[in-house]
This record gives sequence, C-alpha cells and structure tokens, in this order.
Amino acid sequence: MKTATKIAWLGSALMLMGIGVARAELQLLARQDGTIYIANPGTVPFRFDGYQFSSASGILDPAGWVSLAQSFAEDPAATSAALGVHGMFTAGNPSQNSLAEISGGVGATLQPGARWSIGKPFGEAPAGSSVFDFTATRVRGVVFEFVNADGVVTPQPGGGSPRVEVDTAIRLSQPFGEYELSISDGRDFFFHTLGFQPDGTVWRPTLLSLSRQAEWYLAEEDTVFSDETIAAGAFQPFDGNLDLGSFGEHYLAVRWPSSGARDDTVLDLFGWAKVRFDSEGIEMLENAVAIGYEGIVVGTTQTVPEPATWIPCSLAALAFIMFG
Repeated sequence: MKTATKIAWLGSALMLMGIGVARAELQLLARQDGTIYIANPGTVPFRFDGYQFSSASGILDPAGWVSLAQSFAEDPAATSAALGVHGMFTAGNPSQNSLAEISGGVGATLQPGARWSIGKPFGEAPAGSSVFDFTATRVRGVVFEFVNADGVVTPQPGGGSPRVEVDTAIRLSQPFGEYELSISDGRDFFFHTLGFQPDGTVWRPTLLSLSRQAEWYLAEEDTVFSDETIAAGAFQPFDGNLDLGSFGEHYLAVRWPSSGARDDTVLDLFGWAKVRFDSEGIEMLENAVAIGYEGIVVGTTQTVPEPATWIPCSLAALAFIMFG
C-alpha cells in the first residue's frame, strides 16, 4: 500500500511524501533547540531514496544541516545499522533555498518507531524561544518532499465512517527520558506527537510534530469539548507551558481538524485522555476519541451530536513514537 501525507503547520506549506507498506509513514519532529528528526510512527519499515527542503525565502541553513552522506562519512557503522545506508547518498549544492540528497543505491530505510537527526536545517532556535515559537517562525514557507522510485499518492488518515475509539487512539510514553503524547485516527499509526517535561506542576513542551497540527487543552470531566466551547474559551490550551495547578488526576482534550485536507473523507477528531500525575511520573488511565463528530463529552463516549448507536473498538495502547 502506498502512503503519503500533505501537512500544514501554522500556515506552513510543508509537504511530506513517501511510499511504504501497510501504515508506513514518515514524520518530521522539531526540538526546542532547532534539531529536526525524521521519524517513522508506523508499524512497518519506511524506505526512501531521497528528500529535499525548498525555501523560496531562503531561510534554510546549510551549515546546520546534517545530511545522510555526512552522517555516513562521520560514522558509517552507526548510520548503516540505523538506516541501511551504505555510502550511496549524495548531497547536491546545498544553499539557503534548497537542501537535498539522493541515493544512487539502495536508499535508506527507517524502522518502525525509529527516528534520525538531520541536524538543524532551519538554523538555531532564537534564545529563549519555545518549540512552538521556533516552528512557527522558522518552518513557515518551507516545502519538504520525500522521493521514492515507486511514485507518490496522497491518501489522508482519518477517513471512513464516524466512530468512537476507546483506549486506542491516544498514547503516552517516555521513550527518551521525556514524556510524549500522540494521537491517531484509531488505525495503526500515530500522526501527531508532543514531547514535554514536567517542572513541578507545569508541563514544558520540548518536542513537536511538524507533520500534523493538533490542539491540546486542559479539560474538566463532563464538559462538552467542541469547536463552539473551544471558541468560547472553556479550555486552557497547551500551546506553551501548561500549568496543571496540582498533582492528581487530570483530563486533557485534543482536537485534530481535517480542514485543508485534499481528501474529502478525512474526518475531524475530538478526544480526551485521563492521566494521573504525581511527583513519581505520569500514567495514562483511559482515553476516547470521536472521529467524524462535532465533539465529545470529556470523560465519556458521548459524542456531539450523540449518535443513535456506536460501536467501540478495543485494541491495546501505550507505547509511542517520538523523541528525545
């Protein structure tokens, strides 16, 4: 099965495309210091033959970029082990308008759940900026494309009939020493990642997915979570530091809009997650996501509007894809 994704982040014209098998997809992750990672949030390996950043405004930074060719030259054993790269990638004429490289051999393969740093192709983040500030100011106007000899198609995640996913579509993990939240459309791959570190009762974001824009909020049980209540200011957004106010059990709400997607079958997603937070760490207790509805009641499976019937799916969740 071929997959590809067109994504926008705060007005950015950011394109991510690729070919794979059953739920293969690539994702771009940004760190607060400006480091960018290529990640595979899918369940099968993702192979690509090359990629290119393009910026008409010239915001790219050739000096900060770390190409696969450079990685192989500096540490061939580690690069080959992680990506199957055997010195066949060639970077071509890097500039502030274009950063690209192509394989003359077997390409590169990113395994499920893995990620690889390509340095700081957008340059250093301004001192004191948050991960949100950095991505908003630096990624805007950049096009990012993966190439594969098999061609490219553009199906979108989130399609299908309206439904509710229970305990399967929101994931909390701690893979690299920091916590990461991710959401999916209830299928096998996750398309949004938010990394953060607790500082007392304040959660400070440290990592953000550029390949999907999701909105996270602090919420209360039994409240209606919808576009209308969000617009009314009923929820505290997690668009910077989030102060939970106290340890204990808390609800987070998340929205992923389908607006701007080229596939009309893409559906809006509204969800919530109940977590336990104390000085020892954070635990996911339960979660639910309504796909194709106008909202959800936090702490329940009741959708807005409420359907006559719905069938919950139950798989297993808890693990994740992200970084540190």
